[in-house]
Amino acid sequence: MNEPKKHHFLPQSYQKLFWNENRRKIAELDLATGSVDWFNPKSRCWELHLYTMENEHEGVSKTHLENPFLSEIDGDFPRTIQAINFGNPRSVNREAIAFYVAFLRFRNPWALDLLEIISSENMQRILFDKMRSGKIKIPSGYFMGPENFECAMKNIGRGRLSPGKDALLSLMVMMAANFSNELLDLKWRLFHSATGKFITSDKPVSNVKIEYSRGGLEYFLTPLSAHWMLQFGGGKNSEITFETAEDAEIEEGNIAVASCAYNKILGASKEQLEKIHIQLQ
Repeated sequence: MNEPKKHHFLPQSYQKLFWNENRRKIAELDLATGSVDWFNPKSRCWELHLYTMENEHEGVSKTHLENPFLSEIDGDFPRTIQAINFGNPRSVNREAIAFYVAFLRFRNPWALDLLEIISSENMQRILFDKMRSGKIKIPSGYFMGPENFECAMKNIGRGRLSPGKDALLSLMVMMAANFSNELLDLKWRLFHSATGKFITSDKPVSNVKIEYSRGGLEYFLTPLSAHWMLQFGGGKNSEITFETAEDAEIEEGNIAVASCAYNKILGASKEQLEKIHIQLQ
């Protein structure tokens, strides 16, 4: 069987939630050059062997993280979003959405590079302790427990870490699992665009900060599809609220997403992306 080589850090199934249904392609704008064109999601936002392990662990394939682990998560997500009914919190699978969003945050190359730079022995121990105590729920079927992780982590320096790739990928999974648990404790605001005007980017989980004269507001903003935008934050509160997004709110959310992007913004309309790019300048 051929091993998967192109690993999408922005899953194809996720991109298709924002694409142009008539063209069956997604518009992508390069923020550096302003160039925009139509693409097949299969050809965008991937790297060769991004999630391929260096070694097999307990007989599990080196590509297990990509397929079946991430592939199964990616395949389930569109059905989770399609099941959402406006105003009905019970239609929202909070655990599945939080888990998916957490991996969107940590599975891209830039996040992995950052993890490698800032990781410390102390942070690893905190994560290990949480995992062992059950505070972090590692998904069933994940193949690197703390013993394997510690064996792979051989090059720990003083306060800094230069982990092998297997250790780094294992750390990514634990960070995502920890972040997923944190998201479940936050207030969720689901914004709905009846016309499907939300965009996304190569950094779909944005950390937004708004400063006021008497303080500020910080929250996470994630486009779930062209019709749904999710805001996490505003205090520790596990409630879910639904709001109809007016054009001004859609534009504000899209600008926030584009402002936090690494290099690319994506959506169903080239004209819309070009307008957003002009607004950012």
